[in-house]
Amino acid sequence: MRSLKLLLLFLIAWIIFAQSCMTFRKADSKMKSEFAEKGVALTTDTKTIDGRHIHYAKTGNDTFPTIYFIHGTPGSWDAFAGYLKDSQLLQQFRLISIDRPGFGYSDFGDAVNLQRQSELISPIFYMLDNKKPAYIVGHSLGGPMAIKLVADNPGVFSGMVQLAGSNDPAAEKPEKWRPWLYKTPLNFLVPGAMRPSNEELWYLKKDLVDLKADFPKNQLRRLHTSWK
Repeated sequence: MRSLKLLLLFLIAWIIFAQSCMTFRKADSKMKSEFAEKGVALTTDTKTIDGRHIHYAKTGNDTFPTIYFIHGTPGSWDAFAGYLKDSQLLQQFRLISIDRPGFGYSDFGDAVNLQRQSELISPIFYMLDNKKPAYIVGHSLGGPMAIKLVADNPGVFSGMVQLAGSNDPAAEKPEKWRPWLYKTPLNFLVPGAMRPSNEELWYLKKDLVDLKADFPKNQLRRLHTSWK
């Protein structure tokens, strides 16, 4: 009986702890202070789109061309914090990094597939349009997300960069144990951002198969710059 009580207490403690650990996000106020120490003004905002919240961070001159950054899984906009405070980039671009739905401060924990993510993120590009060229960078799962966003928003982007993009459906195996985590009470035991990450990785195999139809729509001119 004593062992059972200890196990129960451990599970309760872990569930409480799991809700707050491994969130892969930092408070806006903290990030603004960190950027200010580097002499960079960081602004953040959250837009309400179709009943969901899409959060993003921005640096740079609003009259410059824009680079949008799309993070992988798990993660948040601050995965690109180093880019957003890079002095060379800031001389040429306005830099915007977006929290994908379910991550960061975009309704944390509520994951959706690539199609729905595109529907929620795409309006941001039109809200923030400054009539200058726009480019998009996607890392890991943000790679196929960038492809989807380019395909769904013809004429918006002048170039795209893939950083280790997860674009090949043959390389993404939907492990059959994943639904046991996000479709059952076991989900409460999964820490932080690993919960929405686990769910969207289950969607990913089908998402990438469907994404094949969008590849012909990604005929963009090559982006030549001096930044790394």
